[in-house]
Amino acid sequence: MSNYYYLVAALPDLTLDDSKLSYTPADFMEEIYPALSPKDRQLIDLHRNKPDASIFSDEEQEGFEGDKMLLEDRLSARYYADGMKCANPFVASWFEFNLNVNNILVALTARKFKLEVASLIVGDTEVCRALRTSGARDFGLGSEVDYLEQLIKISETEELLEREKRIDQLRWTWMEEATFFNYFSVERLFVFLLQLEMIERWLSLDKEKGNQMFRSLIDGLKNEVQIPAEFNK
Repeated sequence: MSNYYYLVAALPDLTLDDSKLSYTPADFMEEIYPALSPKDRQLIDLHRNKPDASIFSDEEQEGFEGDKMLLEDRLSARYYADGMKCANPFVASWFEFNLNVNNILVALTARKFKLEVASLIVGDTEVCRALRTSGARDFGLGSEVDYLEQLIKISETEELLEREKRIDQLRWTWMEEATFFNYFSVERLFVFLLQLEMIERWLSLDKEKGNQMFRSLIDGLKNEVQIPAEFNK
């Protein structure tokens, strides 16, 4: 495993509430990415290079015509599945954590608006299967997902920007705790990039965009069609 003592030592301290960003994700890709080993660059690529429709056969792509939501779900499923196969334990766990967070919040939102949950869940893990089939308040995941109660409380937040901020704070805390002992490794640099991206996103958001996000979220759920089980894998 490579250690990057100089690179990590030179990183500025970040908080999710930073009001400006003197070092950006673009700076990271220009200055730090080239200094990584080829193996470690693959970890960054796994995060940054999301799959597009070209990964599917012509026949599969024909099946997506007119159904953008189905295509997005299939691409998301592939993105997370590839990430969870990563040989780096932290990176694999990060992908699984995000898949769980996204799916649980979607399931809770769908329940709130009395929508079908099963068709909205992406992936084929034990957590995914529980979300599709369980009628319990906690989907039977209370002992398996230790941040579930936090997500339930977050889902009850009415103001969308506040809700999104609490989700990102959960992600931020998870990253910090998961890499507490990774002092000078690529995991620390991976987290630094994720945090830069998170801060950059928040600096670009305002209340009107938050309202648009809310409308898009609800419209997307209401317009969702029943997805065959094989397409959620």
